[in-house]
Amino acid sequence: MPSLITLHTQKNEVLHRAQVALDTHGSKSEQYRALVKEAETIQSDIDSLNRIDRALGSTPAPAPIAVPAIISETSESRRAKVNAAARSFFRNGIAGLKPEQRDLLTTSDTTGGALVSQSFDEIFTDAAKYFGNVWNLVNRKDSATGEPMKRVVADDTSRTFSLLTESTTSAYGVKQTPTLFSNIDGTDTLVSSIVYSIQELDDAFDLETFLTRNAGPAVSRAWEHAITLGLDNGTSTALPNSPAGGLLGGISAGVTQTAGTLAAGITYAQLNSLASSVDRAYYANGSFMASPSVESALRAEVDSTGRPLYSVDSEGFLVIAGKRLWANNAMAANGTASTPLVLFGDYSKAYNVLNAGGLKVKVITESQTTNIFTREMVMYTRLGASAALSTAVKSLVSAAS
Repeated sequence: MPSLITLHTQKNEVLHRAQVALDTHGSKSEQYRALVKEAETIQSDIDSLNRIDRALGSTPAPAPIAVPAIISETSESRRAKVNAAARSFFRNGIAGLKPEQRDLLTTSDTTGGALVSQSFDEIFTDAAKYFGNVWNLVNRKDSATGEPMKRVVADDTSRTFSLLTESTTSAYGVKQTPTLFSNIDGTDTLVSSIVYSIQELDDAFDLETFLTRNAGPAVSRAWEHAITLGLDNGTSTALPNSPAGGLLGGISAGVTQTAGTLAAGITYAQLNSLASSVDRAYYANGSFMASPSVESALRAEVDSTGRPLYSVDSEGFLVIAGKRLWANNAMAANGTASTPLVLFGDYSKAYNVLNAGGLKVKVITESQTTNIFTREMVMYTRLGASAALSTAVKSLVSAAS
């Protein structure tokens, strides 16, 4: 084993390299973690030698050697670094980034792609709450690669228990196997672009403000359309790695309006029957979903005294019989005949979604649509989907007339 002086020297060198890795790549980088682990191993050897020396009485314990302190990077400081890097990226493209900024933003995409940092994922989660909430309601898995994946959902609602009498020696005869659903074979790429002004970028307080204005609603609605209908919302092209018809394609009717009642609209009794049509296992986490025009029609309904028939929660969402109603732009408008107008159930049990790699962005500084005052942001995202339990969500189907 090396001497104490040698070990202390080695430890100081390792801690110095760890500090450099921390400043460059952050506290979550593999290089930083490996160096910290190496420093801990050397310290363990130093402690062992100190114990041996004290036990033998050969030498006094060495004086402590000052080592540089390693200060863990806070989420706020890292967020600030990402903000600075992103501001440079959205102004000058990949060429305008310093090496350390490129490490924060870019991926293996050699053509200038940048991955929107996980520090800002809540931007799109919050945007989806108002512009594409189905993204947060389904059974979503975020994956860096998007490779085929099994997503297993078990339908165990029909399981029962049987009496085990005194003379019975085995319960094998009453065994029951739940129905399992899985399979997401791959992902599809969705792409769009936005032209923005450099002045708007400079005026934005931070990356969160800039992305919320320019990308939040567009990205959320693209996800919403792809999940709900299995189509892109630009050309209505079917997505090869999503079920035909998307979420709506695998849902059966819980309530169907009587012929001739289309003009009368949706009643409270019909909504209550819809909620009651799903198994109670899916009712607990269930919620309503409908297009904004259906939501608007329900908000306008009043009782005999002129008061709103349905309440509104603290965030402004409509509440029906204690269950929130989510607006979905991909669903049919109010008054559309013979189509699902309202959904109810647990969407996380009905549909699986694979989000591959998050949102990626490329900045084009020179194109036919830009000038010295503007830039073009090309956004692309990859997702795939599979249907799960068809009984977890039911629909209210409108009358034919």
